[in-house]
Amino acid sequence: SFEILNDGYMGILFNFADDIILELDDRSIVLDQLPVLNGASSDLSKMTFTNNINVLGIRFLPTANLCFFTQPIESLANSLRVIDNSVFKLIEELTFNLNKSVKYGHSNLEVYKIIESFLINRIHLLPVDYLQCKNDVLINKIISTISENNIADANILCVECGITMRQLQRLFKKYIGVTAKSFMRLNRVQTVKTRLSNKEFTSLADLSCEIGYFDQSHLIRDFKLLMEITPTQYVRRKNNK
Repeated sequence: SFEILNDGYMGILFNFADDIILELDDRSIVLDQLPVLNGASSDLSKMTFTNNINVLGIRFLPTANLCFFTQPIESLANSLRVIDNSVFKLIEELTFNLNKSVKYGHSNLEVYKIIESFLINRIHLLPVDYLQCKNDVLINKIISTISENNIADANILCVECGITMRQLQRLFKKYIGVTAKSFMRLNRVQTVKTRLSNKEFTSLADLSCEIGYFDQSHLIRDFKLLMEITPTQYVRRKNNK
């Protein structure tokens, strides 16, 4: 089984092999031949494979969420559920075509092309003014600012992006579903995970300083809150694999 920390983005999983058990918080669902939505969440999820593995996932950037999902993004956050056309228009058609392609033994590249063509065609059906929404540009700027600078303070983020706190809250509610605070914490811990996995650190104290934590204890607290183990335990687990 694998434990997965959400990156703050919405995703869809397709399974073409044996059943997979997905767990999020106190919920569990079996991923069989129907697509499952994995909404943005700050909770650790778990994926347990029963036998043969052939699973494919699509992650959606915030500005893409409104293009494809038919329900409010906030209502889909922290969710783990089978989805149909009422949540994602024409998802049943896409699932049918993907299953047929895999059944006929098509290559991964051919399967990817089916998805790419489907998504592009959906975008082309959107009104031009919908694709030129100024808020799309703004949310992209906000996400980039968080990612590039490991910002964890909403007030600093608002100053950097030239927006009010109220605007920030509305944008995250509309485009992402989780709060800005949760997203920023996820981003920081993801950065810590990457640095630990790649052994790109000399000490936790130095790492906490480089990423922008007040001190080492704050890094450990955030990491354990999301990963349910300490950074030291995480490194030990990675080294034992």
